[in-house]
Parts: sequence; structure tokens; C-alpha cells
Amino acid sequence: MKANFIMQIRIFTFLLIFSCQIVFAQPTIRNEKKQIVGSWLHEESSWKLIFTSSLRCYEYIDNKASATYKYKISNKPQQCGIQVLIDETIQSSYLELTNLKDGSKTCFEINGFTPRTLSLTGVGFAHPNLFYRQTNNYKRNRADFTGSWSYTTQSSQFHLHLTQNGNSIVGYHCSIMDNGNRIDCSDDYTDLSIKGVVIEPNTISVSFRSYYSLSSGRATIRKITDTNIQWKIDVKSNEVYYIPDSAILVKN
Repeated sequence: MKANFIMQIRIFTFLLIFSCQIVFAQPTIRNEKKQIVGSWLHEESSWKLIFTSSLRCYEYIDNKASATYKYKISNKPQQCGIQVLIDETIQSSYLELTNLKDGSKTCFEINGFTPRTLSLTGVGFAHPNLFYRQTNNYKRNRADFTGSWSYTTQSSQFHLHLTQNGNSIVGYHCSIMDNGNRIDCSDDYTDLSIKGVVIEPNTISVSFRSYYSLSSGRATIRKITDTNIQWKIDVKSNEVYYIPDSAILVKN
């Protein structure tokens, strides 16, 4: 009798946690379904995607119709038959395109949205694609974030080392707080803790991993001037880490 009661409690707890994850994920997906409607042009080619509110996507290349898809946005762990990472902390979501002619599927991770830009990475691929919303006639040269950047106070230091390749950003951090008593750094410079993509010409969205607790979160890095960037954590980790929530860094 006692064993059955304990089992019921475990099942109830699991269902509660699972339902909470769904509830928290849904607002992001609903917003993305609204935001994606419109015409998007790839920044480096004539590839155009037009999304409608009736869940249709029309693909154009060189202004010629290429394919028509049915699309959906979800956070399921299987995308186009590939197991993908679903991180509720940073609210992962994916775009699936189903070709109405032959039924073939193409899937993308949604890296980030703004009213003017859309960043997608094909599932199984590393190179992100940046699109501009056509109605805004908004297209500017991309800022370059490559370099070493530092923020220093009397009791703390925060350093970012970033490498940019097109729309992709990788790097590592070193953060020292409380007069050197709290350190979130690594001696191995090949152990990258930052990965992200360009979501606007002067803004990148990154996921970061703490060297101290190995926990992850999401941040935005914005280019202010040629010699200054702004770091701002958007989604915090539930674990302990020693990285500032926000900072203005200077290029070394």
C-alpha cells in the first residue's frame, strides 16, 4: 500500500514537471509563430522565404518560385529524424518545412528573432543563415566582434575572447570576482564557453557555459562602438556562476 502511494506521488511529480515545461515553452513558440509571418531575404544571396499566417512558406531563388512548404515551429527533441538538444533554460525552438510536392522535410534551429532579422541554422549543419525582413528595407554591414575585450573594476575582471566567422561566433571568457576569491575561468583556451550567431548587424545572441559550475545561460552582446561592446545576460542559470549580469567591455 505504501509502495503504491509513493509510486503515485512520483508519477504525479513527473507529470507536473513535464506540464510546467510545456507551459513555459509555449509562449515563446506562440510569439515566434507571429513574428515569422512576412517576407525574409538572405543577407548574402537571393534566397527568399515568405511565411504566411496560414502556415505556408514560399521559397524563391533569384526571384523565381522554388518550392512551397507547410511549416511548423516546435521544441520537440526529434527534428527531421535527428535528435536535437532541447534546453528549456534557453528556450530552444525549431522550424520544420515540409515540401508540399514530395513530402520531404527540412529543419532549422531558430537562433534568434528581432522585428527586422531572423537567424536560422540547418539541423545537422554549423553555418547560421541571417535573413532581413524585406518590408523594412533594413540591411547594414555586419559588425566585427573578433578580438579580446575587457571590463575591470577595483574588485573584479571580466574578459571575453571572441572569434567571428561570417554569422558564427565562438569564444571563451574569464571572470574574476570578489578580489580574486571567485574565479570562473579555464586554463585551456581551446575549451570554448561561448557560441552564438549574429541576429542583427551589431548584435549577437550567445549561449554561455560557466567554467565554475558548468551551467549554461544565454546572453546578448551588442557592438556600441569600434572599441566597446555591451554584455547582458538574458537567461540566467539556476546554478552558481561568477559572470556579471551586464558590463561594458573595452577592446584590448
